[in-house]
Amino acid sequence: MNDRIVEIDGFSTRGLSFARVSDLMKKRASPQIHLGVQRQEAQSLSDVFYVRLKKAPIVMDQER
Repeated sequence: MNDRIVEIDGFSTRGLSFARVSDLMKKRASPQIHLGVQRQEAQSLSDVFYVRLKKAPIVMDQER
């Protein structure tokens, strides 16, 4: 909780709005996305960890 996405495929998200970051993640042509994530309690950008995610549609069984 309260982690921050600080990079998307090697590009900084600094100064970008939530909507812009969301759009960047959705619109990347690659079937995978590489995110740099920083914990809320991190002291510096050297405290970033990276995850690679496979993009896929989200299917919901019930309407919300």
